[in-house]
Amino acid sequence: MTKKTPLQVEFDPGAFDHFEGTQEELNELIAQIRDTFANMTPEELAERSRIVDWKELAEEEPEIAQRILDQEKRNLQ
Repeated sequence: MTKKTPLQVEFDPGAFDHFEGTQEELNELIAQIRDTFANMTPEELAERSRIVDWKELAEEEPEIAQRILDQEKRNLQ
């Protein structure tokens, strides 16, 4: 039996600079994200993952697509 190595979630500085909510809401969001991955191995994450169709995302969720694009632009600076 192999030992499960859970994933550790780390956030880049500034990852939540544009979060619109209270500090308590942000803390809850971060806790939920960490809990989601706490008992997941890299293999399980790969099994659950899917490729994002950017064209589809832009059509169905243009605000989310734009926010991701804006963040990526900031990361490249």
